[in-house]
Amino acid sequence: FQSGSKFKGTYYNIFVATAVPDLIMVLATFHDFRLTYYPEVNGMFAKYQCEACSTARIALSYICPSAQDLLNTFLSLSRLTSIVFPLQHAKIWKWLLPISISFSYLLAAAMFSTTFTLFVFPNLLNCCAFQESLLHPFPISHLYRCNTALIIIIEMGVTSVIIIVLYAMAGRGLRRL
Repeated sequence: FQSGSKFKGTYYNIFVATAVPDLIMVLATFHDFRLTYYPEVNGMFAKYQCEACSTARIALSYICPSAQDLLNTFLSLSRLTSIVFPLQHAKIWKWLLPISISFSYLLAAAMFSTTFTLFVFPNLLNCCAFQESLLHPFPISHLYRCNTALIIIIEMGVTSVIIIVLYAMAGRGLRRL
């Protein structure tokens, strides 16, 4: 960020960091969701199979929302520290900002790194004027699905509770002002 920019501060920086997983998902889903839907390019990509693209899309569909949840937790922590510690806020987040962004991305990637090893095969369905490709991971084991779902449930539950607690604490801090 530029030094003379109006947009500076931890809240804005973390907010921009949450947009990065969204942009990654747009790029990862471009082949599977966007190119095959339009009739003028549907014929060109009807026989095109990109297993690496499909596997990356499946893996990123787990990693990116998890990274956003973790970044939203740090966003609420930033709001709390700006209310509770207004004079120390910049000093605290000077070193906590790069750690929080790196931690969010790396933890999300570590939790779901096994999804990059899935073999994905498309199942083409004829829908109106185009074909839709539903992706199925192989092998589909019940244990793998349960473990992935358990990780997602725990991560979303923990981050949601932390976010609610941090915003409640920030609300109480505002009431005292």
